[in-house]
Amino acid sequence: MSTLDEVLIQASFLRDVESIQELLAQGAKLDFSHVLGRTSLHWVSFIGYDRVVSKLLALGASVDVTDSLGDTPLHLASARDHIEIVKMLLNHGAKVDIANKDGKFPLHKASEKGYLGIVKLLLAHQAAVDIADNFGQTPLLLGSENGHLSCIKVLLAHGATVDIPDTHGRTPLLLASMNGHANAVRVLLNYGASVNVADNYGRASILLASEEGHVDIVQELLNHGASIDVQNLDGDTSIILAAKTRNLKLVKTLVKAGANLSVANKEGKTVRDIANISVRILLKTPQN
Repeated sequence: MSTLDEVLIQASFLRDVESIQELLAQGAKLDFSHVLGRTSLHWVSFIGYDRVVSKLLALGASVDVTDSLGDTPLHLASARDHIEIVKMLLNHGAKVDIANKDGKFPLHKASEKGYLGIVKLLLAHQAAVDIADNFGQTPLLLGSENGHLSCIKVLLAHGATVDIPDTHGRTPLLLASMNGHANAVRVLLNYGASVNVADNYGRASILLASEEGHVDIVQELLNHGASIDVQNLDGDTSIILAAKTRNLKLVKTLVKAGANLSVANKEGKTVRDIANISVRILLKTPQN
């Protein structure tokens, strides 16, 4: 048999505002938490029931209560793009600087998903722009990893530091380059991102872009001074990686840009040793 407190959560799920008030009058606890340690306000903020959120806040629900993962209602609404609920929570004093158990703030959640309106709202309420979570990820890094260009621009305009690395040494530029987000790469470079910085595994942006076959990004990085013959921990250069993946277009781009064909990796192999027949023909052809 359900308790009054559990029925209150059920009424919130059902958007039954009248029953919520009646249950409170009978002694139900407004901030009772159940599954995942979530209160009624948590659940309706997560689902997106604006009217119920408004009612619970008017009745005095605790706005900054945390669930078993450390998420507040603001975390949950920010992660689901419920902008009207975010506005209501902020207007009722929700704190923007509460970290969940992963060290993530609401701004991390919104930036990761690319929810521009919520990113702007949180920044307007003084959210810390460079705060890092337990994995060293800043909002800018998460936005860059996922290619959310508008969010990237707003975060940078609010003073986000462009080169903060995560715990693996990956900067926003490294992740944007790896994941093929060419427009994000351009913006980050224009804001002064370090083009030759490498992660903990010796991978510079040009190496990550080459390994994934992003020719346009490789060219953009070269245009901004990327070292064409930089090597990863295995000794592979960009042109060796391009040959390994049989990316003829990328090999041609790198040859034209002056890649050194004599550099050997830790196995003692040069690009000519690795290349298939198509690449070998290209390497023998003079480049204009």
